[in-house]
Amino acid sequence: MDIKLPSSVMLIDDDVINNYIAEKLLKKVSHNIQVSMFSNAPDALEQLKKSISGSGVFPEVIFLDLMMRPMDGWEFLDHFATLKLPSPIRMVILSSSVFRHDMERAAAHPVENVFVSKPLSVDRLYELFGVI
Repeated sequence: MDIKLPSSVMLIDDDVINNYIAEKLLKKVSHNIQVSMFSNAPDALEQLKKSISGSGVFPEVIFLDLMMRPMDGWEFLDHFATLKLPSPIRMVILSSSVFRHDMERAAAHPVENVFVSKPLSVDRLYELFGVI
């Protein structure tokens, strides 16, 4: 399996502990990875818009939680789908949900994504980067 480690990743989760753990795991996989963390989806969208316009780091991968406020992950995906991206961003839905309907909804969403159940691990990251 070919492993393509990203140079930049965006984490979007309203649980700062989950963001912190994900960042530490990503840094174990690659010390050179640039990680931007957001505790809400609107701020992440705003940063993406800035990155698209050239004033910010453009992420190669986004790890997105579904259950957040004030905008949940589904709303974020809908907004994300309307962005004019200069290059593709790989989307990983990182959720504590184990419900089949969430997995099916993610698979049916127009934004191509991979659905991963929490908790994240180093092994899971290597597996993900080998397939996304």
